[in-house]
Amino acid sequence: MMKDLPEQQINGFYIIDALRQPSGQAQVYLVTDLFSAYKSHWLRFLINSQCLSLRTAQRYRVMVLKLTRQEKNALDIHNEVDLLKKIQHTHLALLIGEKESLPIKYHDRYFITLKYECGGSLISLWQAKKQRFTSGQAVQLGYQIAQVLAYLHTECRVAHNDVSMDNIMLREPLSIWRKKLPHYVLIDLAAAQDKLKFSRLGKERYQPPEYLDPRLHQFAQGDLVDLYAMGMLLYLLLGGKHQLDSNTNEAGKSKEAWIKLKEGLPAINTVNSVVSEQLNMLIMDALEPNPTQRRYKFGSENLMTLFLQRIQLVPEFQQSGRIRRPISSWIYLSVMVSLLMVVLGVWLIDAAFNQPILALSPTSTSATVTPIPSKTPIPSPTATISIPTIEPTSTFVPSPTP
Repeated sequence: MMKDLPEQQINGFYIIDALRQPSGQAQVYLVTDLFSAYKSHWLRFLINSQCLSLRTAQRYRVMVLKLTRQEKNALDIHNEVDLLKKIQHTHLALLIGEKESLPIKYHDRYFITLKYECGGSLISLWQAKKQRFTSGQAVQLGYQIAQVLAYLHTECRVAHNDVSMDNIMLREPLSIWRKKLPHYVLIDLAAAQDKLKFSRLGKERYQPPEYLDPRLHQFAQGDLVDLYAMGMLLYLLLGGKHQLDSNTNEAGKSKEAWIKLKEGLPAINTVNSVVSEQLNMLIMDALEPNPTQRRYKFGSENLMTLFLQRIQLVPEFQQSGRIRRPISSWIYLSVMVSLLMVVLGVWLIDAAFNQPILALSPTSTSATVTPIPSKTPIPSPTATISIPTIEPTSTFVPSPTP
């Protein structure tokens, strides 16, 4: 079987599926080693149905392979590897393989292997609309991602520059049995660089106006774009469908249209009435169009540190963040449980009717019964006992006493 699939191999790794369309700087594949290639169809089914567990992924060595599209992108992937070798964080992607040998050259391109997060991407979950994010869930997500960004800004002195739903992965798949949201992981550090420098990378939906307006490029800095992207991320999760929803065709919009759109964003509590005033103020401060005012509202240094402090003070931070499943999922589960109970009941009834009746028998086979002799009279159960009459033997009658 291995010989029939040479076109689905990359330097000893078998391609299970493509995770991202080849429109960015790199092509991203889901791969396994050649020893587990015979399980590729089964693994693909588990991944598409979001049933692949962490134990199964580790057993069959399922991982993410990131391959540069062109030779000129080799510098970006080298910078990403150098950064991942230095840092370690709970909510950051992990390299797999010998770090000294990464990246690996493949023809005229390079690739690296990363740990696969079994929950899939946040953008897939949001676009499928199978989950409705409450304010508490969105705040928990924002808090975890803000922790990573604060770590990058303060400890590593770099900015991510490409914070988006596409680059946020869930560590474990969602299910109706899970009461809380799993941990999130921030991936794709190819665009990361000094937090005070200007970068043209990233997605226009999450970029602030100063990145789109050439007249404001002097105010464009990496820590400000990460802050704006965090505000836009929470805005999208809580706002649902609006002028910046997932169906927007980014390629069809001009930069002037994007700037006009972002400068006229309505407050999030007008879109979602359950958002508290504190959370609304935090999001709208992060989405401040003026970069100078945005930095002033979060301090001149360590913007994400102040963002972390403020997000912990909103009322939604104390909420449980439990998953709200759609009604259809509960109906499906109820029908399946009912069918199972009916099948179990029919089986029990059938087993009860088909069970043979056991005859009662004495415990000892050696015991004998003595027959009753036939000449012995047996009294009738209806016989009555006759009482003999006592007759007097003397006629003397005593006289009455005077």
